[in-house]
Amino acid sequence: MDSHGQWLKSELPEWQAEGLVTEEAAEALAERYEGPAFSWTGPLFAAAAFCFAAGLAFTGAGLWGALPQDERFVLAAAPLLLSILAAAVFLLADGAARHVRRHGEEGEKMPRRGLPVFLREGVGIFHGIAATAAVWMVHDSFLLDPDMSGLLAAVSLCLLVMLYLLRSAGLGVIFAADAALAAWVAPSGWIDGASWALLAAGFPFFFILIGGKRQEAGIAYAWGWIASVLTLTFCTASAQMWQVVFFAIAASLTWLVGSVLRPYGWIGTAFRFLGGAAVFGALFTAGFGAAWRGADGSWLLWVLLVLFLLADGALLLRAAGRKEWLSTAAGITPFVMAAAALLALWDESGVSSAVVVSCFMVFLAAAVIARGIQKGRNWQIGSGLLLLLADGAVRLWDSSLTFGQRGAFFLVAGAAAAALCVLLRPARRKRRRAAHPEIEERGGGEDA
Repeated sequence: MDSHGQWLKSELPEWQAEGLVTEEAAEALAERYEGPAFSWTGPLFAAAAFCFAAGLAFTGAGLWGALPQDERFVLAAAPLLLSILAAAVFLLADGAARHVRRHGEEGEKMPRRGLPVFLREGVGIFHGIAATAAVWMVHDSFLLDPDMSGLLAAVSLCLLVMLYLLRSAGLGVIFAADAALAAWVAPSGWIDGASWALLAAGFPFFFILIGGKRQEAGIAYAWGWIASVLTLTFCTASAQMWQVVFFAIAASLTWLVGSVLRPYGWIGTAFRFLGGAAVFGALFTAGFGAAWRGADGSWLLWVLLVLFLLADGALLLRAAGRKEWLSTAAGITPFVMAAAALLALWDESGVSSAVVVSCFMVFLAAAVIARGIQKGRNWQIGSGLLLLLADGAVRLWDSSLTFGQRGAFFLVAGAAAAALCVLLRPARRKRRRAAHPEIEERGGGEDA
């Protein structure tokens, strides 16, 4: 609505000058389609909530340091026990409420209804925070093993069980964050595989939220789960090349899943937005030759890469079948990254891999611009142009390429941009004629 309102506001003076609308009608249209006024209430409330939370956190940290060890243990265990008790009471009351059948005036059976969603989310978030905080507080108080990844993996497993019992999206976000954090703080070993298994076990919960028609909760859980998966990709691979490759693959899969979930409204939009931002972020990083130097890796990483490519190919074919052309273009990203990884084994300088990624970035940015022109979205056209400029900036700053290689790249990019302008110019002129046929009649040809 905002983009259409801006377009209407920019067109009204021209329509008024051509006599298509009167001055009164132009003013009425501008007032009717003017966007809502900005309110500072929301940002100020968010700032106040942040300040209160930070104040309570620092105050609690100060009090924590002054307490003896036994009192610290009680302070850590009391909220956890209280949250378990609250969860048990909620589950009993919710089960009882679902078994009560209400009848209408004519005696028809009404659907079963449990307790309100805000109670479910409140109990779930309280339990997730209490369990996570208890692990940190007990670890700090009793000076346990410096590596607390095992404790985080254990609490993540407990939260996974409670996730399917309470069915709270807020608890799901905390669970996903704990699973990724376990791998983040782990030096090495089995924790990485355990984190992947935990997140994989938590993914079906997304469909439970969708099946229960809880779209807002599904969006929140989707964002938390996706962010945890993208974080875990950096923890799993040690070399920078593999980090970038797996991050790009996970981002592309996120984008493709968003295209498949388009019928679910904001759920699919959340996947596509976060996946698109992550895809271009990964491509920018992979555009530097330094990211591809010293390419190596065990056979397990290459097998994992092939499995990811198979999953991406399945989603890619589905997106193409649904004519999701922009998502289909983004789905090519893993195959481009795989080709760049193979090139890095041959060209140890990383130049060839960086050029391949940059050329694909130009292609993907052109696809974004074309989609924006097709849908009449100025913000999407502007985003594509900014991506092209960013890609050019990467090529200017990347010292791994010689001046001749940079010059050749920009010459090819300029030729591609010129060809794109030539191809898009007739289509734009045709749309303008179709929208304003009277302009050509009065102007007398193309020069009007």
